[in-house]
Amino acid sequence: MSANRVKTINENQSQTMLDMEQQKPKWVHLVSDAIKSENWKSKTCRAYSSNYPEMSNQMEPCLCGRLPRAHSFDGTPNEDLLKNKKFKRQKFLVEKELTVYGQISNGAKFIRWNVDTTTRFKTLSKIIKENVGMKPHLLISCFGGAENFVMTDTLEKEFMIGIAQAAVTEHVWLLTTGLNSGVSKLIGQYVHRYRLLNKSSIVPTLIGMTGWGTVTKNTREVLEKAAYKLRYNMYASLNDSSDLGTLDYDENKTLDRNHSHFILLDDGSIGDFIDDAPRSDFVDDVRDMLGCQAITIIVEGGLNTIEVIQNDLKKGQPVIVIHRSGRIANVIGTLLESLGVEAQPTENDVIKLLDHFCYKQWSEYDENVSNIDEAEIRKRKKGKSDIVTGIIRLFQSNYRKYLSLFDLERDSSLTDSIFKAVDSVQSASSQQEESFLELAINWNYAIRAEAMSKSLAYDQKLYSKLFEQALMKNRPTLVDYFLRRNHNPFLTDAFNKLSENGKHIQDTRNPSENRTSTNQTGPQNQVQFEESTQVKCAIKFILEKLYRSLDSQKFHGYSVPTTLEELDANHSRLIGPYTDSFYFAERKNSQLAQNFKLLTARCWTCEDNNMPPPNSAVERACTKPFGTQEMLRELFLWSVYAGYKDMAFILLLQIETRMIAALIAACIAQHLSQAADTLDVQHKYKEHAKEYEAYATECVKECYEHNERLACQLMLRENQIFGNMTCMQVAISSRITTFVNTNCFNEVLQRQWFGQLPRSTSETLSSKVKFIASLVTLGLIPHRLRKYQKEDQVIHTSQKNVEKQENTPRGIYDRWKGVKEHTIESPTYFQKLYYFHSTPAVKMFYHF
Repeated sequence: MSANRVKTINENQSQTMLDMEQQKPKWVHLVSDAIKSENWKSKTCRAYSSNYPEMSNQMEPCLCGRLPRAHSFDGTPNEDLLKNKKFKRQKFLVEKELTVYGQISNGAKFIRWNVDTTTRFKTLSKIIKENVGMKPHLLISCFGGAENFVMTDTLEKEFMIGIAQAAVTEHVWLLTTGLNSGVSKLIGQYVHRYRLLNKSSIVPTLIGMTGWGTVTKNTREVLEKAAYKLRYNMYASLNDSSDLGTLDYDENKTLDRNHSHFILLDDGSIGDFIDDAPRSDFVDDVRDMLGCQAITIIVEGGLNTIEVIQNDLKKGQPVIVIHRSGRIANVIGTLLESLGVEAQPTENDVIKLLDHFCYKQWSEYDENVSNIDEAEIRKRKKGKSDIVTGIIRLFQSNYRKYLSLFDLERDSSLTDSIFKAVDSVQSASSQQEESFLELAINWNYAIRAEAMSKSLAYDQKLYSKLFEQALMKNRPTLVDYFLRRNHNPFLTDAFNKLSENGKHIQDTRNPSENRTSTNQTGPQNQVQFEESTQVKCAIKFILEKLYRSLDSQKFHGYSVPTTLEELDANHSRLIGPYTDSFYFAERKNSQLAQNFKLLTARCWTCEDNNMPPPNSAVERACTKPFGTQEMLRELFLWSVYAGYKDMAFILLLQIETRMIAALIAACIAQHLSQAADTLDVQHKYKEHAKEYEAYATECVKECYEHNERLACQLMLRENQIFGNMTCMQVAISSRITTFVNTNCFNEVLQRQWFGQLPRSTSETLSSKVKFIASLVTLGLIPHRLRKYQKEDQVIHTSQKNVEKQENTPRGIYDRWKGVKEHTIESPTYFQKLYYFHSTPAVKMFYHF
């Protein structure tokens, strides 16, 4: 059953990749256009011809490695080539049309690439960028053990997880050999596993570069058939993957199933080793053409890996050696640890380490073996000398700063090592550094943002761009960093782009706006318009970027808002109908009218749990004041809705009215938990609600211990930023028991719940009947059924008396030090009616 499940997951992932291709330029079209414009060619051996069957039936292989019948050349063969004893590309190869390119069933793209192409990889790197859909900021070349690579627990924990995280980061390309063996296979598996476990929607760009003659014959035939089908049906839908070739992934030396692109290097031969020059050229062209950083990581590796390190160090490209991963990586890692900064290893040191860590390969160069001739002895001696000399050259002083070490037993963060290695050698422009900062945010590497150069540290426009990116990527540590650097979240990236040209902002106004402002002075009108534009940009960012990025199917009955009215309706449903609009100012003729409106809204909610649909014919603009605190409120509510608890608490610390904000967050989380479609989401939001409740409870306890009077005032104070709600309203409606059971809450209930009504209203049966009668008649019955508090003759509200009272021990004065009590002396009937409807107990009755 587990095998079927894995197969289903792989098939679904493949289908997802194919579906995404419909939104991007097709690989076949891009390559086909480049073949015509760049005149790309392929090469094939002309020693035998498919049109001469008498020659093709021979069984002795050609010097190129193919059997005579396997040659694709269809011209006249050159029989003189058969007399040669060594394969020479200039003589044996002839140009032909490039036809092997396309896509296989899992969505991976491939091309058979002639290593002698004059333009090298410049155009091909652009094609990959267009097909991927985004420009790379970092290219990681990961090379090492190609076969029989052993994965240890330490290597899995410290390296593979880190490299998988890097691969699923936006704007990161990963380059390997692309084979289903060794390091490349394990990297592909861990990237695939990381995506599944973290539910990542990012399709990683894993590029495999290997020789066309290295892969098996069956692999080459499958790729040729797939290329043929796509080439003659270029505009067909790619959804039917059964028409494309399927590789046998259990076969040795075939392509890895988890890579996205394959560059199959063709030098005209089969089975021959291709040096590192094509990989090195590809990295150079990607860096030059796409303006990204590059780094090489060596994992284990054989003796031929030395060439990879040499090529990159010569170009000033950083190289990280994964120490204790095996073979050549252990040799270089041991030397780096034992030597100083300027010391170089001796030949004896290198030979001892090679004999210890690379014994199998190193023994092949042993010249003290019997039955070998003098030529073979000289060849082996030269090979040993070249290997030892090559390793010693890696430690030259001009190379050492590019060579760094990642010790599996000492270092814990591969991300940290990668960024430090790149930062230590880069001489990047400001644009490249900005791209690298964006990569650090995508990678969730806060240390890199904190270490930005002084030229960028005070660039508020850059801060706006990075801050918004950190929000959408759920990077709470980075959000906290930008806020601590006094970044104003109200200053959006869209507004910064508009404000670069003041005329452009002014020209965006419609004629009606210009006509209505003619009576105002020019500078004042421009300032007001810029403020209005800033509000529009902020709201646009909230609706079109933040909320649109959320999953609309996660909660039953709640949709992602696209307008301010929809967002306002969502707030009303999630918090309660007693809240005023957050965005639209509405005139209220009287308190009675407001109570009636709330009672009607409550009826709507009780009937079908849906508010009356707003009039969406014309999208309304925000008419209430909107500034930094309002922007923080919106970001906070969005993070609560999105389930980003850590970010919500960071934003909560920036809001002035934190206690009611935490209560509202608990209320929203409770409602979302009830509307969740899955148990894990339900449990997640339920736990979030408990943490918000705990924070609000601790806040009121600390406030009450510090100052009882002010704490009780906070309970009943209307918060304009949150729709004139009070803490008591939210706590009672959401049944936040931990908050309700605090001493401060009970004190307010005892002293202020009945406002100007006598505190004995609910103590006796007769008083309860009178109070209920007043509620039923909306307070219009004769006033003798209601009594009001008498004027307080003990103390009046002077600052000196309040200070004196607060410094006096308890029990001397009978007046309570809670919320300020207004005095009433002989109120009229209409004053009594007003006071009755201003009483919190009466308000809450009409709310519910």
